[in-house]
Amino acid sequence: MIKIKNKYKYALIQYPKKQSISYKILNEYFKIMNFDCEYFDLSLSKDIFERYIAKILNKSEGLNITVPYKEKIIDYIDPDQDVKNIKACNLVYKNKGYNTDWIGFYETIKDFDFKDKNILILGAGGAAKAIIYALYKKGIKNIDLINRTYSNSCILKEDMKQFIDINTYKKEKINEIILKNNFLINCTSVGMYDQRFEFNYNLLSKYSFIYDIVYKDTELIKYANNKKINNKNGFDMWKNQAIENLKIWKIYDNKFEGVIKCLKT
Repeated sequence: MIKIKNKYKYALIQYPKKQSISYKILNEYFKIMNFDCEYFDLSLSKDIFERYIAKILNKSEGLNITVPYKEKIIDYIDPDQDVKNIKACNLVYKNKGYNTDWIGFYETIKDFDFKDKNILILGAGGAAKAIIYALYKKGIKNIDLINRTYSNSCILKEDMKQFIDINTYKKEKINEIILKNNFLINCTSVGMYDQRFEFNYNLLSKYSFIYDIVYKDTELIKYANNKKINNKNGFDMWKNQAIENLKIWKIYDNKFEGVIKCLKT
């Protein structure tokens, strides 16, 4: 049972429980700005989510939404056009839903030259939808996609078909599909807790770029560094979407970047 507190002004809705990077950085930011509020990590199982999300929304100024509720939250809020397009929401402000994940990712790839890049995406959840939407905004016409559950890949393909052509493959074909591409984007949480993918990483040795949206150096990124493959983890994506979040919440100040630099060193 969860006790709904009046002080849940800003919070992350998630499951299972983990301490987010937002918890550490935003609470330090609130302290520096002398804001009379805290940021909470709220872990809600499915039954608790359905029972209490309306009350939490009513008592909160702003919420972040992550796995596994980026799609489910849409039933409880007023989505903006990006959320309607992507069918995933990661930010709520006064009961209106936004997707800032795609903006966070887009800002990190807006200067990339995608000529001769064949893109493979791993994952078919809310994060993958945002990344695919950002690629569409960048002008990408088609991608390959593999997800552990093939039916979810097919749903994503249908959801995004007006924006981009997606070739979906079953996970058993991953080795073959890796070899026909040269730019990988991992949109799953594999790596968050030091897990590894089951495929042979050496299949990626000829890749031009590896991007893992997990905001630390995962085993995938460590492999890329070892092989001197251009790569990026998800920290800058997180930073960009966090800035956008604070702007939507109307509490942004450029001191936020200073807090990030201080806590990273």
